[in-house]
Amino acid sequence: MKTGRLPNAIRYIGINLIVACSYFIFGYIGTLLASPPSHASPVWPASGLALAVALACGKRIIPGLFIGILAIQIYAFLDFSLPENLLPSLISGTLSCIGSLTQAFLGVYLINHYVGKQNPLIKDKKIFNFFLYGGFISCLVAPTIGVTTIYFQGFITANDLPISWLTWWIGDVIGVLIFTPIILSLIAKPAHLWKGRRKSVGFPLFFAFVLVVSIFQYNQKQEIARITSIFEQQVNIFSSAFNTEVQHHVEVNEMLKGFYDSSQKVTKEEFASLTQPFLKKFKSIQALEWVSFVPKKSRHQFENKEHFGVMIREPNQQKEMISAASRDEYFPITFVQPYKGNERALGFDIGTTPSALIAIHKARDTGETAITTPLQLIQDLKKKMGFVLYSPVYLKQVPTSSITERINALEGFVAGVFRAEDEINEVFSEFPNLHLLIKIDDSGHEFYSNFPKSNTPNYNFFSLHKVSQLAVANRIWTITYQPSADFYHNQISWTLWWILLGGLVTTALTGMGLLMLTGRTLRTEDLVRIRTHDLAISEERFHTIFSEAPLGVAVIDSFSGLIYDANPAYELITGRSLEELRALDWVKITHPDDRQKYLDNLTHMNAGELSGFTIQKRYIQPNESICWVNITITLMALKNKTESRYLCMTEDITDRKLSELREEYRSTVLESIASGLPLPRVLKTIVKSVERLNPSMLCSILVLDEEGKHLMVGAAPSLPEFYNKAIHGIEIGDSVGSCGTAAYSGNRVIVSDIQTHPYWASYKQLAEKARLASCWSEPILSTIGDVIGTFAIYHHDIHSPTDADILVIEQTAALASIAIEQNNADKALKQSEERWQFALEGSRDGVWDWNIESNEVFFSKRFKEMLGFKANEISNHLDEWDKRIHPDDKERVYADIKEYFNHNVAIYENEYRMLCKDGSYQWRLSRGKVVSWSEDNKPIRMIGTLMDITGRKLAEEKMQLSAKVFSETNEGISITNAEAIIIDVNPAYCEITGYTKNEVIGKNPSIVASGKHTPDFYSTMWQAISKRGYWQGEVWNRKKDGKLYAELLSISSILDKDNVTSHYVGIFTDITHIKKQQETLEQIAHYDVLTQLPNRVLLADRFTQALAHSIRQESLLAVCFLDLDNFKPVNDIYGHEAGDQLLVEVAERIKSIIREEDTVSRQGGDEFVLLLGDIESFTQCEQMLKRIIESLAQPYVIDEQSISISASIGVSLYPIDNSDLDTLMRHADQAMYQSKLAGRNRYSLFNTEEDEQNVQKNIKFKEIQDALENNELCLYYQPKVNMATGGVFGVEALIRWNHPERGLVPPLEFLPIIEATELEIQVGNWVINEALTQLEEWQERSIELEVSVNISSYHLVSPLFIENLEKVLSLHPKIYSKSLQLEILESSALGDITLISNIIKTCIHALGVRIALDDFGTGYSSLTHLRNLPTEVLKIDQTFVRDMLDDPSDYAIIDSVIGLSDSFDREVIAEGVETTQHGLMLLAMGCNNAQGYGIARPMPELEIPDWLDNYTPNHEWLDYANKSRSDKENKLKLFRLTVAQWQKTFENNVQASLDSNRQWPILIRTKCHCGVWIKRARQEKLFEENSLKKLEKAHNTMHDIADDLFEQYKEGNIKKARDGLNDLSMAVEHISNILGQCE
Repeated sequence: MKTGRLPNAIRYIGINLIVACSYFIFGYIGTLLASPPSHASPVWPASGLALAVALACGKRIIPGLFIGILAIQIYAFLDFSLPENLLPSLISGTLSCIGSLTQAFLGVYLINHYVGKQNPLIKDKKIFNFFLYGGFISCLVAPTIGVTTIYFQGFITANDLPISWLTWWIGDVIGVLIFTPIILSLIAKPAHLWKGRRKSVGFPLFFAFVLVVSIFQYNQKQEIARITSIFEQQVNIFSSAFNTEVQHHVEVNEMLKGFYDSSQKVTKEEFASLTQPFLKKFKSIQALEWVSFVPKKSRHQFENKEHFGVMIREPNQQKEMISAASRDEYFPITFVQPYKGNERALGFDIGTTPSALIAIHKARDTGETAITTPLQLIQDLKKKMGFVLYSPVYLKQVPTSSITERINALEGFVAGVFRAEDEINEVFSEFPNLHLLIKIDDSGHEFYSNFPKSNTPNYNFFSLHKVSQLAVANRIWTITYQPSADFYHNQISWTLWWILLGGLVTTALTGMGLLMLTGRTLRTEDLVRIRTHDLAISEERFHTIFSEAPLGVAVIDSFSGLIYDANPAYELITGRSLEELRALDWVKITHPDDRQKYLDNLTHMNAGELSGFTIQKRYIQPNESICWVNITITLMALKNKTESRYLCMTEDITDRKLSELREEYRSTVLESIASGLPLPRVLKTIVKSVERLNPSMLCSILVLDEEGKHLMVGAAPSLPEFYNKAIHGIEIGDSVGSCGTAAYSGNRVIVSDIQTHPYWASYKQLAEKARLASCWSEPILSTIGDVIGTFAIYHHDIHSPTDADILVIEQTAALASIAIEQNNADKALKQSEERWQFALEGSRDGVWDWNIESNEVFFSKRFKEMLGFKANEISNHLDEWDKRIHPDDKERVYADIKEYFNHNVAIYENEYRMLCKDGSYQWRLSRGKVVSWSEDNKPIRMIGTLMDITGRKLAEEKMQLSAKVFSETNEGISITNAEAIIIDVNPAYCEITGYTKNEVIGKNPSIVASGKHTPDFYSTMWQAISKRGYWQGEVWNRKKDGKLYAELLSISSILDKDNVTSHYVGIFTDITHIKKQQETLEQIAHYDVLTQLPNRVLLADRFTQALAHSIRQESLLAVCFLDLDNFKPVNDIYGHEAGDQLLVEVAERIKSIIREEDTVSRQGGDEFVLLLGDIESFTQCEQMLKRIIESLAQPYVIDEQSISISASIGVSLYPIDNSDLDTLMRHADQAMYQSKLAGRNRYSLFNTEEDEQNVQKNIKFKEIQDALENNELCLYYQPKVNMATGGVFGVEALIRWNHPERGLVPPLEFLPIIEATELEIQVGNWVINEALTQLEEWQERSIELEVSVNISSYHLVSPLFIENLEKVLSLHPKIYSKSLQLEILESSALGDITLISNIIKTCIHALGVRIALDDFGTGYSSLTHLRNLPTEVLKIDQTFVRDMLDDPSDYAIIDSVIGLSDSFDREVIAEGVETTQHGLMLLAMGCNNAQGYGIARPMPELEIPDWLDNYTPNHEWLDYANKSRSDKENKLKLFRLTVAQWQKTFENNVQASLDSNRQWPILIRTKCHCGVWIKRARQEKLFEENSLKKLEKAHNTMHDIADDLFEQYKEGNIKKARDGLNDLSMAVEHISNILGQCE
């Protein structure tokens, strides 16, 4: 009794566990489909499961349902709330569990009452009631209990009640409508009714549900992406605005600090006046304070009214302000604004607050502004947390370079007080559409949060979350963002919810329809079953008589030929069941050879000529076997005269007929053997004979090979070709199919079922493919009993042999034995005759037979063919072989033969090259052996072979080359298999990544992934590889040491012979240095390379901002032009490097004085421009200018040399001078020259004296206008050449003024006067027209040149520029527009870049005119212009070219410009090429195009033709350019040119008189061209270190000599200095020799 209970208990527990797990899984699926704006899911599959198992299993599954419901409810609520809500979650989950369980069994009760217990649901009304009571009505319970519970627990609000209840109810109803039918089709009873509905109801419902969910998931991803994007936009808006608000406080502190730094003493009134503008502008400032530093000894003096008169205080435990206790130092708040509301702060010693004390010490020690951690403000009674910014102020004229010096020099702090909460509220008020939850902490200390409390609903449906950091002075604030409930209410739509609900409702209705449809089908099937049973009883008697007849009997319709009925005997004869017979035409089961005779008899009988007939014929059975029958046909008369039938009586005579045919075929086979036919024909005759007798059989004869180990196909005409190929040559053995086993064992092997028999385990797939189901094999034995082959019979179906089949096998094997033995005898005789000839001619190798004594050699036909000769073209003498051996191989060949003759090796073998008839040498392998030796052991006869191994040798060479390329290339290469696992890498890969080969083999290439690319990036990359087989792009990866590097990567897929990817090959180049260069170029584009100050482009932008601010604030804006006094001598005496360091120091001093909102820009050389905003009067500006002049006049220490300079400043004030930036700068420049004239080291304001200049300018303006009208202007042309080819490709048109009194006036004397005027446009149009006219004249004289014309920025942007240009081009239709090039000054790009870009594009694309950017590199360059302006040519300014041989800085600028032109795919031309050395240096740097006095001076148009006729290209340029040179050679050329220039300049200076003012070459050895070259060479590692050391030593020697000569010269010992030039020449010559060794 007890043993029976245990299995039942286990089964009970198991069922409940399955139910519990299933419910949890179904519930989990439901939670995944929950879609906002509701927390509930629109489908709850678990409700359908609960109802189905409750209906099928009853109350015994209550524990399982309870556990499953409780588990998923608790899971849902714990996920829905915060962890601290554990108890409410458990209560809510339990009550919801009770509701769901009650709902399921209420549904069971209603269904049992209104539908019936275990009703199969085959009637429409029952199905409708089932879903009405089990779904719509019973599902009211769980939503009501569940929603009420979570409402009272506080998980949802009252506003959420209706939608939450409705969604819950809809989800449960749809869960029942969809999943209850699915579950019932699996477990409901009666099983035979529900089982059929799995396919018709269950599967369609399930797949429809999956489809709907898939569509929902796709749309949900799109919705999440949209919501996430909006959330991130709001976060960015808040982050930017909040950062701006906070930084305002820092800026205010810095400005107040600047005021203190520039003032000797600040009074209370001055502090109040100074802070008022900030307090008015920034309402969120709580207070601005001055905090004094008071040592203990100075406290009494500080509190004395004659000084500050402020009592130093601190709070007691009751927060009352009392006199501060005695301590070493105090930090009392001395001034505070506004005073009202901050009274408690006055005198408060902030040193008593730990966080404030930390901040002020940080600020004091670093000299930078510092901020406190969140603290309670002493003046804030609301107890809100605030922050204080402290900016240190130090005593004047006291050093502050170290911490100790800063501590000793401390005067006090500027303090700014604010509350973060106020700033946040300010942002939210400015952007009311931001709906964010924000939490901010400082080093883990949270000081602000508007996150909801723990017991409030969490509306973060998509778990959106973002964390950012904000740097505030010296601290980092961490800001956490989440969307608020209002965010989701505003952004989430119901579209996603309705998509899911609509799909689910459609699926549910489809399920109801399928249930109704299958119900009707079941009712119909039941009715048919009953009627069929009645009919079967009535026909039973007739069939009993009909089926017992001994002969085959069939009734056949005479019109259709279809069999109406047949007895079992007839079925046995035809091999078909009655059903199969009824589906066939009676005639078609007759053998084709017998049909016509049979049909003729039927025709005669139908015509009444015969009453019946008897005939012999063959039936074709389904297995294709033949059944011979004797058939008697009679015509049956029926009551219905319109119908007639045949009665067919059939007798099986197959055995008798087959005996006759076998004897006939046996005679035929024996005759074939006797006649000597080939064995395959004889064997085929044997096989075909058996197959004709037995059509269902497929026969084969396999013949054992000479070794007696392998079976070869002898004849198998009916077996598939692929099968014959597969078994041909199969090795015999135990369990090797039927034939292999029969040949191995010598016994018959019968396999009736190939798929199950162990002999066929290795071949059953092959047999299945050939549709072979059985195989019987008989060994073919010779007359002495040896196995010589096998005879096999196959069938397409499982087949066992009969006795008759065994007889066929034995007889056929005997016949085959006779044929094979006869063939073997004939074959043996023939082979003995052909063996030698076959060995000679049948082999692919050549054969040679050498009579060593007579030196006669027999060469086989193949031997001669291998060398390209016919048989009669080579004689049988050893010389024929000897003279064709490659000379480099001959000695080795004879040496190897000698070694063999001396018995040092066992066999002769050699690889060498032989000369073929076509003149080529090809590799051959020769092997040989002496077959006859003399009595004295000397070789007499040697026989061998010759093999062609050329292909193998080429393959080896190709493999060696590939291996060399793989191992020695500079590009990293990795090879992976098809699964992207690394199988090999080259050394360059290891060098670039830092990984060893063993570290990456077997790894995924992601081992070097940097994490900088998104999964979408890699997905797109692999899609491209899959689609095109190739991908190339830039990728950031990470080296083993963690460093990032950029690579240009290409990946290719390698396909195998089946066109399937077998490997991937990745090749990459490290381009990190290129990326860094691009970053550098971006910096160059907006900042001065030397000083890092804003350049002209950035200055223009800052001016626009400052101008707008000045207009808005109604304040003055000062534009100051600053020029250093006596700067040129610094360069002359100390070198350009020292001058550069001085400029950097000047920039730093200016930046330290001006305010943060002010701007200082370097314009080039020693010129600077300052923008000073928010100025109330010029007096305020003067204070800052005085500090700048005083600071710049202080001595500079450069390379341990004390240098003193001063500065002159000119100022123009806007809007007093209401002009644009260029005009203001020009006015300031004019004022600066007034300062220079007044004695330098001062500033001047632009004044009315300039009016007089304007008058003069107007006079000159009128003269220029008259000159244009009187045709006094003319054009000169300066040729442009390609130094590498010597070709002249163009000229530049340069304007001149042929003044009637002054003669030829250069353009700089009159063009600036008409700048930015209408006259400038008129002159520009005249120049273009004049140039085109001249171009047309030259063209008529067959002179093809390009003419470039300078265009000013004012002319370029004039409204009619394009129209006028188009018009003037139309006046010269013969001119190809590409022959005109417009040169735009780089400063033009300071204007509207979009406008200029559009004008340039129109010129290029619409008019066909070329565009060049002129004077590039003069300080106004902009990488932005190169990227955005579609210019085609860059012109390097001549000022850099002229000095590049002397000044490394100019060289560096030109090198950068050339690099820029390459990066942006621009042509480049250099101006100012005056010497051959200039050209050579440019060629070495990669610039081929040039113009300058070294080529030709500007000349009138009439001189151009003669100049072209007489022009001779510079042969040094041509020689240098026309030879391919490496980077190393170019570097050496640059060194030679610069050292020669340095020597020439030095010697010229020494040869000059002492009083001449000449510029010396750079004498500082590390700063001159050569010193810089050596430094860069070490970095680039192009040369060996030993060579560089020698070069550096020789360079130092040269400078030592030069320094001594320079001192002699300066001291007046000129003759001695000049005599020492020989030593200098020898030093230079030594350098030249070392350079030669470096080549």
